[in-house]
Amino acid sequence: MRQLLLSLALLMVAIPACTKTVKPARYTVSWSTPIPVVSGGYARVHRLNDGRLMLVYSASGNAYAMFSSDNAVTWSEPVMAMESFTASNEKGSVLVRCSNAEFAQLSDSNPYHPGRIIYASNLRPVDYRTSIHPLSIVCSVSDDGGKTWSEKRTVYASRTWDVDASKGAWEPFVLELPDGRVQVYFTDNTPYYAVGDNRSNNISVVESSDGGDSWGPERIVCHTQGGWDGMPVVTIQDGYMYLVVEHKNERGSKYAMEIQGMSCTLDENWPEEIKLGDARRFYPFKPKDGIYCGAPYIIHTDNYFVVSCQSSEGADEPLKDDHCIPAVFVIPIPSSASPIFGPMTEAPIAVDIDQTKYSGLWNSLCDLGDDCILLVTQYRGTIVTVKGKIQKK
Repeated sequence: MRQLLLSLALLMVAIPACTKTVKPARYTVSWSTPIPVVSGGYARVHRLNDGRLMLVYSASGNAYAMFSSDNAVTWSEPVMAMESFTASNEKGSVLVRCSNAEFAQLSDSNPYHPGRIIYASNLRPVDYRTSIHPLSIVCSVSDDGGKTWSEKRTVYASRTWDVDASKGAWEPFVLELPDGRVQVYFTDNTPYYAVGDNRSNNISVVESSDGGDSWGPERIVCHTQGGWDGMPVVTIQDGYMYLVVEHKNERGSKYAMEIQGMSCTLDENWPEEIKLGDARRFYPFKPKDGIYCGAPYIIHTDNYFVVSCQSSEGADEPLKDDHCIPAVFVIPIPSSASPIFGPMTEAPIAVDIDQTKYSGLWNSLCDLGDDCILLVTQYRGTIVTVKGKIQKK
């Protein structure tokens, strides 16, 4: 444990002082020492209604939950919420794993199922060549604070293709709207691969008007023709919904991955597909040429918007997603409602990673209160958390 903590020692990166001619407000994050939590990956943390923190993640094809009653200092033993299984048909059988864990707890005032925890996962067959089980988005629910979990319910299923393909639905995100409806956002390749386009995907959303008992049809939120919108995360502030995605688009002979934001009012609720060039798209922070930047996450604290991503800056091949580091950006919440925000200030690096060998991947964020945040990353097969305090420089 001591060696792992030392290998995760804090690396603070100095931010240059402002010049006399340009004096933008600058913000930073003071990070604590990273703490390894459990073996696994793709972890997310949210605060429950009773004050506990809940952490979800995937390991060995199963989806787990852990709980903390001391603000992420210690965690309970893992509870399995969803288990891998074998799917069979006339073509044979295949192991199907649970990936991309994410969840939300409904408010205590939810009109349908107050306090229900809705845990979403991405079902993935381990062998895509079998054409036996589609990539799907499923949910399991708990009405007793995470002690027990229901059977998996399919929210959206792609197709079992006639040819070998790892195409379908990925990366769910769960959101409760103020009126009690629940949304699950996800990445989807299905509409494009079905017509021969093997590079495109969109962000879709399904909605429940009964607290997760049933779900409506999918509708497209955004799409880049011939490109890529993926890994959706949404936060709500001052009557607006803010969506961040990883955006992949051609630049000459290469693809570049960048983070883009989108917004609409709660009343609008994504009324039509947002395409590339739409005025509702914006960059939360300026893209860096020649750098891969993907897997975003967004939250807001009392006073700040915070976005994380995985960045290959500093790696030997910076246009690839190899040897990434977790990057965090902050900006104060505007004093009046705004459909966009930016440019954000890049914070110091929270976890020291040897980019010649390792990566910090699939990062997420949690608001801890008082403008403190929890950054969660996957490092060398271990879920690592690190607390940060946002401050004006």
